[in-house]
Amino acid sequence: MPKLTPYRMDPALSVEGIWFDFQAGTQSPLEGPHPSNICFRVARWNNPRFRAERAAVLEVSQGHGDAGDLLRKANAKAMSRYVLIDWSNVDRDDGTPWAYSPEDAEKILLDDAYDQVRQFIIECATRVDLFRSKLEDDAAGN
Repeated sequence: MPKLTPYRMDPALSVEGIWFDFQAGTQSPLEGPHPSNICFRVARWNNPRFRAERAAVLEVSQGHGDAGDLLRKANAKAMSRYVLIDWSNVDRDDGTPWAYSPEDAEKILLDDAYDQVRQFIIECATRVDLFRSKLEDDAAGN
């Protein structure tokens, strides 16, 4: 009989996120950021915090513009706070280090010039297999 256990999400990992190496272009999780490559710490797409933030933004914005544009902005705002959790080794155009902030992350996520960044983050966040509970893996290893 099939079990649901393999589909259990790790609630902490789902919201705390996993590091990914953007420059390597892989969706393999890292223990921590690479020492010199641009890396993003990404939480699971549609995690409870993301859903709540997006719903709140949409509720406040309802009736104030194009529905598609409102959804895009609500997604960017929620992603910048609860999906794109942090970044490492990101420099501004002038070469100075760019510390992560939700406000700056939101600007990047809304900027179509950074579509490759946005798509990488979404692809990592939607890899639900990476956010599954380790209970099944631990049981198999014993």
